[in-house]
Parts: sequence; C-alpha cells; structure tokens
Amino acid sequence: MWSVLTLYQLLRTVMVDAAESRPGTDPDRCGFSIALRTARDLVVQAAGLPDRGTNLVGVIGRRILAHLLPSRRPRVSTRKVKSPISRYNERRDDGRPDRSQPVTALTITVLAAPTEPPLPWRPETTGSPH
Repeated sequence: MWSVLTLYQLLRTVMVDAAESRPGTDPDRCGFSIALRTARDLVVQAAGLPDRGTNLVGVIGRRILAHLLPSRRPRVSTRKVKSPISRYNERRDDGRPDRSQPVTALTITVLAAPTEPPLPWRPETTGSPH
C-alpha cells in the first residue's frame, strides 16, 4: 500500500512541476490517468528516464502538457453549509439561485479521441553516449 501512495504522490508532484513549467496553467487541468499510463509505459519499456539536473519536466510532464484537460466550469450556485449552528450559515444575496435548477435541454458533442504520440524506444540523448 505504501508503494501505491508513494507513486501517487510522485505523479502528483510531476503534474504540478509540469503545470508550473508553463506559466498560467492550472494544475487541475493535468490528467492523472495520462501521467499514470505514461509512467507505466516508461517503466515497462525502461525508456525515457529523466536526467537529474537538466530536465525537470521529462517525458511524463511533456505528455501531460500535450493533453491538458479543459478548464473547470464556474460554479452556478454557492455551496450550502449544512450545520445550522455554523457562523457561516447566512449566505449573502449574490444573484445566484438558492436551489438547483432543473436541466431542460442538453447538447452533447462527441469529439474524436486525441492520438498520443508514440513513446521513444530509447532514452533521449542530449550529448555523446557514455
């Protein structure tokens, strides 16, 4: 179980590093499943190992940045506080509805799945081989 938690934290760290490498990118747009699949493929193929001091983003970060998720939708209504004794129980009148609004129409657009570039078969080289 500790190895799964460690892997999760490492992938989340890579996702944040990738988002910070591109100014203005929200880390919420980085896909965990893309990071996990890319890491799995790299381990299976033993390819694309990152350089320790030169390349902080690496193959996983580049794949994440190539397939960013869409931005989050803005909230329609404020969150409700369920505890009646909370000091935040009162909600200011900001024009948003107090209750959920029924959905009367829905438009669905089916997009083609993006093709992922193939992973390199050998580690990236930046200079002469050792």
